[in-house]
Amino acid sequence: MGFFDMLKSGAEFVGQQAKNFNEDVAKYKMQYSSYDDETLKREFARASGAKKLAIAALLKERGYGSN
Repeated sequence: MGFFDMLKSGAEFVGQQAKNFNEDVAKYKMQYSSYDDETLKREFARASGAKKLAIAALLKERGYGSN
């Protein structure tokens, strides 16, 4: 395997991981969309990764953190 083949494989892997992460964020946004603001704030404090990003997006849509 040449250098450029290895580079291509790495780029494809990273692209797939980004796609999976974005799908996870969308899934969690749907899951958490019915939660009230206070529950979202509590969940945000203990979440990480895609869950935390999804909750942050929901809170921002609701007017939090837009200073």
